[in-house]
Amino acid sequence: MVPGVEVALMPIAAKPVPVVAVRADEARRTGLDAARILAALGIVWTHANADAEYASPAAMGRFAVPFFSVVAGIFLVDTLRNTSWSDVKTFLIRRAAKLYLPFIAWTLIYIAFRMSASMVVSVKDPFQVRWWLPLTGSMYHLWFLPFLLIATLILTPLLVLALRRRAWSLIVAAVLITGGLLIVRFPFRVSVVHTSDHLYFLDRISARSPALLWGTAIGLLVASDPRSWRIPRFMAIVGFGITAFCMGVYWQNGRTPWAANLGGVGWLLVGLGIDRTSLSRWLAPLGRLSYGVYLIHPLIIAIVYKLWAVQHWPQGPLEITTAFFAATLVSVGATKFIKSRKSLAWLTP
Repeated sequence: MVPGVEVALMPIAAKPVPVVAVRADEARRTGLDAARILAALGIVWTHANADAEYASPAAMGRFAVPFFSVVAGIFLVDTLRNTSWSDVKTFLIRRAAKLYLPFIAWTLIYIAFRMSASMVVSVKDPFQVRWWLPLTGSMYHLWFLPFLLIATLILTPLLVLALRRRAWSLIVAAVLITGGLLIVRFPFRVSVVHTSDHLYFLDRISARSPALLWGTAIGLLVASDPRSWRIPRFMAIVGFGITAFCMGVYWQNGRTPWAANLGGVGWLLVGLGIDRTSLSRWLAPLGRLSYGVYLIHPLIIAIVYKLWAVQHWPQGPLEITTAFFAATLVSVGATKFIKSRKSLAWLTP
């Protein structure tokens, strides 16, 4: 879910410019790709703990969406760094298509699934058309795509202006960091967090926007291509420690906005720290499937839990573990299949 970057090479005087071929895998950050798939698995784990309370083992995956938000903010700045005012409209149109067309498609897929399921078995939450459907979609996780699109529409003009001068970039970064801290301190909350309505959407964006704002600020503060960032290896251990500590706080205390968002920043350090290691190179190809895993896995989890209930098998760790592994394997396989078909690849960009 990170936008690509187009770079134009301009000739210097009449001097020939040597062309250096760069492999596609070298142009990416293997560490960030590895961190993406592990974060995606964290989301699968959280959702596999169906209707789990916040203070539960499900909390161990709460860093994941903030991590994706941080990375989205960083690469939004990187993309806009070379975007002029005249190109902003084109960028926003492409960004809207990349985010919202898959949102529409998966909303329809989940509607079809729920309506078909209701004809065969009893469905706890039958689908109903509501005015907030364009924001929340038809499944609890789809809110993230409209959230990214709205954030992009709001932040893009500000960032294009801020990137004109270094001083402006620093000022805007300070404002974004402060804004994230204020949202963490005074979050918007609803009493029923599993209801996919407009209040649920506001609750979700309040809970996850601090990480997006901080990621955008990081992109402004570090004025270079994120693909060139290098940090010492030990920072991966530091980042893992931060994330583990934050998730422990979340587990013990229940919903803790600062812990979730800071955990996402910690996971960013993990991704940067393990870059170009054997572990990251091994996991990187799977990381490129993380968008699809995020979009598909709730469908598999729902099927597993329904089959489990039909068989009257006892609830517990075995049910959760089965849902987790089934959702992981099927969503990875389905994403690979979708990406292999040109006509379907847009469903999991």
